[in-house]
Amino acid sequence: MGPNLNPRGLIVGNYCHDVLIKDDAVLAETLGGAVSFISAVLDGLNIPADYVSKVGSDFSYNTDLNHPPIVSESSKTTVFHAYFVSDPSEIRREDRVLKRVQSCDPISPTDLPDEANFSFGMAVGIGGELSPETLEKMLDVCDVVLVDIQALIRDFDENDGTVKLVNLKESGFFHLLPRIGFLKASAEEAPYVDVDEARKSCYVVVTSGKDGCTVYWNGGELQISPFSTLQVDPTGAGDSFLGGLVAGLVQGLAVQDAALLGNFFGSLTVGQIGPPELDSRLMQRVKDEVRLRKMQSDEHDEKSRFTKPSGHEQFIASLSAAKLVTTRIVSPNVGDEVLDPNPGYTSNQMFRFMALHLLEVSNFYQFFLDGLFPSFSWLVLARMIGYFKLSISMASDRHRNPFSTTTSFTHFLHPLHVQSNSVILQVRVFWDLQSDIHRDLIFTKP
Repeated sequence: MGPNLNPRGLIVGNYCHDVLIKDDAVLAETLGGAVSFISAVLDGLNIPADYVSKVGSDFSYNTDLNHPPIVSESSKTTVFHAYFVSDPSEIRREDRVLKRVQSCDPISPTDLPDEANFSFGMAVGIGGELSPETLEKMLDVCDVVLVDIQALIRDFDENDGTVKLVNLKESGFFHLLPRIGFLKASAEEAPYVDVDEARKSCYVVVTSGKDGCTVYWNGGELQISPFSTLQVDPTGAGDSFLGGLVAGLVQGLAVQDAALLGNFFGSLTVGQIGPPELDSRLMQRVKDEVRLRKMQSDEHDEKSRFTKPSGHEQFIASLSAAKLVTTRIVSPNVGDEVLDPNPGYTSNQMFRFMALHLLEVSNFYQFFLDGLFPSFSWLVLARMIGYFKLSISMASDRHRNPFSTTTSFTHFLHPLHVQSNSVILQVRVFWDLQSDIHRDLIFTKP
């Protein structure tokens, strides 16, 4: 998928209502469905798309949506219950049992626009709402279609609605595989796809949570780096990943860079509950970084799109910097409910959170410290230690939840100018009266 000056997408899949349950206690109820997560990413990056979704008359999120759904008077909104096992330290994807407790009407081919003028399409069903005929219509009206495999292989227990997976070859969609551009699957779903077979027909992206993702195609594969994060709820991470991947592709990024952008948005999503609230400053930084990255990589041709592009590590560092400067710490309290009822949650997670972001800070500097100016590593380490002490002091002084404020993690840096034989790094950090931290990174090669 190359750059398009006027890209427009067609996103197809139902909204739903998600209920998070742990130890028989309802922890949160939120808007769900892949389209809600994808639209947060695409809207934030100003990528236009038409959304085709269905809900019942009981749907209660209409005022929260930029893209209203089709309301079906004959059925109710799809509802999923996500059950998490008790784990005082962390909620993990593999501990989740997902059940569909009610489902809305399917999306039929006649619900889709007839005009064949979409530069990309995304088939992102969640509850069995897409039929082979609907996907085939999408393939007819879109230049390229990206498919989340869950839309094709999910099945549901007749008694309690527990989600189970079927082999792609038995799903009724397998014959359409050669027409699909990209196929996204989680590590748990990949065995039901036969990646080695599917990569002969289309590009396959397998997401692996904290381990990043892998892109497969006929003749090779690429491992894409993850972004460290504190996981609060894994729901929707794969959807946000897919939104980031598509956003990168339609803006002309190489596949590795686009997949990295997907990892970036996935890492933001798991730190929140429900569709991510993406800071406008963060999105502007991402747009600027994508535009710069596109300018740097304009020389690649089709054969080199799946090789490691020059400057990829710098793109990782730039996105990490954007995330550090504008990351919002999300409270584990949802309404009057606590995400983890363990009374030790706040203190334990606070220290884990600070440790993770210290690691992220160190990862950000690794690109510069490894071979560029190692003599300055002691300075960074000293300031990281100073920041760690300051973070503990700030957290202990708060009477409210320390996770409930918007904070950034680089205010311990003073203006720093470093020059080596290969690069000049200028870092300027200051705190303004609106509690925003600004960082200017200037790279100048002599």
